[in-house]
Amino acid sequence: MTIVQVPERVVRWVDDRQQDRPWVALPIGIIRKYADDRGSAFASMVTYHAFLGLLALLVVVLTLSARFLDGQATGDGGILDTTLEQMPLVGDRLRDGLSTLDAGGLGLSVGIFGLLWTSFGVYHSLQLALNQVWNVPGVERQGFVARHVRALLLFTLLIGAAAGGAVVRTADSLQAIPAVVRAPVAAAVAAIVLLAVLRITVAPVVDTVRLVPAAIVAGLAWEVLQRIGIALVSDRLSRASELYGSVGIVVVALFWINLLTRAVIVANETAVVAWRRLWPRRIAQPPLTDADRQVLEGLVLNERRRPEQHVSVTFTDQDEDQEGDEDEDRWSDASGADLAPVSRDGPVRRRGR
Repeated sequence: MTIVQVPERVVRWVDDRQQDRPWVALPIGIIRKYADDRGSAFASMVTYHAFLGLLALLVVVLTLSARFLDGQATGDGGILDTTLEQMPLVGDRLRDGLSTLDAGGLGLSVGIFGLLWTSFGVYHSLQLALNQVWNVPGVERQGFVARHVRALLLFTLLIGAAAGGAVVRTADSLQAIPAVVRAPVAAAVAAIVLLAVLRITVAPVVDTVRLVPAAIVAGLAWEVLQRIGIALVSDRLSRASELYGSVGIVVVALFWINLLTRAVIVANETAVVAWRRLWPRRIAQPPLTDADRQVLEGLVLNERRRPEQHVSVTFTDQDEDQEGDEDEDRWSDASGADLAPVSRDGPVRRRGR
């Protein structure tokens, strides 16, 4: 064994030990599936549309408040406060910086259009992410009309949740409730709202009962992030302000939205891995475990687009000492007519016709 092989040997030693320890294998299974599903890329897509939607919401709410509501929607306990309080410190900066906004008719029209457009974008990117996580084949996902109807439902749900939060915040009876009681109640309410979001977003082929654990985990994570958000965001905000000046608020807002989005995606990964028992996974491959094969097969089946299309996945047994032979695989046809790689041991995978 050469010194170059030492790191691999250490990784494989750790890998072998975690196989029969569920308290280690389960988190590793979640992390591996999150990476296989490209969770970070999908979270970035959702973050982009959500941030644009937040800017459009600011324009619409502040303009309508200044013109028709005498600032009531932006006052203490208003809809805007309820929305912005989901971003500790950052929300206060955004509200203070835009409190004097009074857009004209054209600006309001652009804001409303942008709000609807970004709501479609948030839904489309989120449904792509969650359907990927739940391994829903493309043929069973929402169609064009269903996607846009569900996007409007999601938009209505979120606006309704913000309005409901504004009403609840102004209720005097809630002020007497101890903070130790308000925290679990807030987590339960967040879980209920997130369950509705997941039911609207994930394809109907996934039973609602399967979404409940994901909503609970996401609600708990959301509440924990809100509790630690001030400390977490204040550090980021001070660093970003030093580097980027006034633009630092945008950087930190993107960071916070992305963090919340990742929490929702990881919560769904946790529910899927626990339900289908997609662990233990191999850190160093080959060999592949049964969970590895299930995940890899699901990734291929996700791409099925038509009812008349049939896709099958097969695996060949490969010893660890044959790992280097993968570099010798060649495509059978450079023109793309047949994309099944061929090796000395036969096709690595086969596509059904």
